[in-house]
Amino acid sequence: MNGYDSGALPFYMMLTGGLMFFCHLVAIKFCYDATNVDTRSDKHHLFVALILVVMAMFLFIFINIIIILVHAGKIRSSLEEGIGGSMKAYKSDLARKVTMDNVQTEFECCGVQSYKDWFQIGWVNLMYINTESDDVKRYLKGGEFIKDDAPFSCCSRDSKRACVHHSVLDFKIHRNYEAVNLNNVGCVDAVMAYFKAVLIVPTALLLFVILILEAIDIVVMRMLQTSIFTADEINDPEAATEAYCIKGLGGGGDVRELFRRKKDDQDTERANREREERELLIKAGYFVGKQDRLADENERQTMLKKEDAGENLGQKVKNKKNKQIDKIAVEQKVSPEKADGKSQEKRRSLTETTNGKESQPVKDDHQSQVGWKQWLEKKWENNERKTWFQREERKPATEEILPKEQRTTLKKEEKKKKGEEKEKKEKKEKKKEEKKEKNKEEKEKKEENKEKKEEEKEKEENKEKKEENKVKKEENKEKKEENKEKKEENKEKKEENKVKKEKKKEENKEKKEENKVKKEKKKEEKKEKKEEKEKKEEKEKKEKKEKKEKKEEKKEKKEKKEKKEKKKEKKKEKKKKKEEKREKTKKEKGKRRKEQPKK
Repeated sequence: MNGYDSGALPFYMMLTGGLMFFCHLVAIKFCYDATNVDTRSDKHHLFVALILVVMAMFLFIFINIIIILVHAGKIRSSLEEGIGGSMKAYKSDLARKVTMDNVQTEFECCGVQSYKDWFQIGWVNLMYINTESDDVKRYLKGGEFIKDDAPFSCCSRDSKRACVHHSVLDFKIHRNYEAVNLNNVGCVDAVMAYFKAVLIVPTALLLFVILILEAIDIVVMRMLQTSIFTADEINDPEAATEAYCIKGLGGGGDVRELFRRKKDDQDTERANREREERELLIKAGYFVGKQDRLADENERQTMLKKEDAGENLGQKVKNKKNKQIDKIAVEQKVSPEKADGKSQEKRRSLTETTNGKESQPVKDDHQSQVGWKQWLEKKWENNERKTWFQREERKPATEEILPKEQRTTLKKEEKKKKGEEKEKKEKKEKKKEEKKEKNKEEKEKKEENKEKKEEEKEKEENKEKKEENKVKKEENKEKKEENKEKKEENKEKKEENKVKKEKKKEENKEKKEENKVKKEKKKEEKKEKKEEKEKKEEKEKKEKKEKKEKKEEKKEKKEKKEKKEKKKEKKKEKKKKKEEKREKTKKEKGKRRKEQPKK
C-alpha cells in the first residue's frame, strides 16, 4: 500500500476509547450513588455537566465512524498504486515478485482491475528471451517485451483444463475452448473485500452499537437527573417524583441558572434539622412506616380470629361431652346424672370449665364453679398467651370424668378390640401369604410346562433342520457338478474369445493403418485445398486490386474531363462577358455621337 498514511487515526481512536472508559466509570459511580439518599452527594447539581460530557463522547464516536469511512477510500487508492508498482517491478525485484504471486494465488485475483493489465506491462526479463528471433522482435516495444501473456499465479483453481496464460488472446492456440481460465477479479477488489469483511464493517458495526448504547445512557441519566431535581424542589429527597427528558434541562430550569444555583446556609440548616427530627422520631417509635403499620394490623386481625376460634372450640367440647354421657346412660339404662355419678349442677360447672380449654381436669370445686371466660381472662393476665393451636393435646373428657371401674372396663374392651383386630390382621396376612405361595407354585408349574413345550419344539426343529441339511447337501452336490460343467464350458468359451480377440486385434491394427493412411491423405488434401484457397484468395485480391486501380483511373479520367469542361465553360463565360462589354461601349459611343450635334 504505497502512499497510505494512517496519520493520527489510531491515536485518536485510542484517546476516544480511554476517555469513554474514564467518563463512564465516573458516570456509573455518580449514578449509583444518586439512587440512594444516604450516598447521594451534595453536588448532584453537576449532573447536567456530566450529561453534556457523555453527549460529547457521543459526537466523538460519530466522528470516528466518518474518519473510518474516509480512510477506506484512501486504502483503495494506495492499493492500486502499490499493486501497479509491484507489477512493473515483477521482472527485476524477486521479493516483490514473490509477494505478488502469493497475493494472486491466495485471493484468486489477477492484475489491478483484471488480467488484461498484464498485457500492457513488460513483466518478462529480456535475459531469458532470444531477442534476435523474428517472433520475439514483433513484441518488442521500447526495449520491453509486451505480449498478451500473464503469470502462472493468475490461473484459476476451478479450471478443469490446462491453464493458458501465454498468448491468451490468440484463439488458434485454444480453439476448442471459448472461455479464458484466468482469474477475472482484480486484486484491488479482492483485497478490499477482505478488508471490509474482516476490519472495516465489524468496527463500523461495533461503533454503531456503542453509539446506540450511548444514546440510551444519555436518556437514562437525564431521567434520573430530572427526578432528583424535582425531589429537591419539593424538599423531600425520598419522594417518588416524575422524570422527563424534554421539559427543559436541569429540572425545568435553564442551564445557566443551574450552574449559578448554590444552596444558601438556611436551606442546609433546615434540611439537617429535618433529618435530626426524623431520626429522633424513629428512635422514639412515634414515626412508623408503612411496613410497621401493616404488621400491626395483621397481628390484630390474627388475634381476633384466634379468640373467635376459642369460643367455637369450647362449644364443640361441651357438646361432645354431653353426647358421650348420654351414650353411657343409654348403655347402662340409667339417668345421665347417675351414670356420671355427680349432680346436675356439678356436671354443668364441669362442662363450663372445659369450654375455654381443650379438656382441663377438675381438681378443685372453686375451679369448677369459675366460668371458662373468667379463667381465660386470668390466663391472659398472667401473660400465658399461647394460641389455642399451640397447646398440648389432652385425653378426651369422658376418660377423666368417668369412675375407675368404668375406666377399667373401657380399657379392657379396648384391649379386646385391639387383640381381635390384631388377630384379624394376622389372619389376613396368613391368607395373603398362602395366596402368594399358591401363585408362586402356579407360576413355577406354568414355567415348567413352557420349558417342556420349548424343548419339544426345539427337538422338532432340530429334526427338521437335519432333514433340510440333508436335502441341501444333495443339492450342493448337484450344484458342484453343474459348476464343473459350467467351468469347462467357460474354459472353452475363453479360448474361443481369445482367438476372436486376436483376430479383432489384427483387424483393428489393419484398420488403424488404413485410418492413418486416410488421415495422411486427408491432411495432404486439406493442405492442397488450403493452398488452392490461398491461391484463389491471392487471385481474388489481385483482381480486386486491379479493379480498384481501374476504378481509380476511370475516376481520374472523369475528373480530368470535368476539369477541362469547367475550364471551357469559364472561357466561354469570359468571352461572353467581353462581348457584352464591347456592345455596351459601342452603344454608349453611339449615344454620345447622337447627343453631340443636338447641342
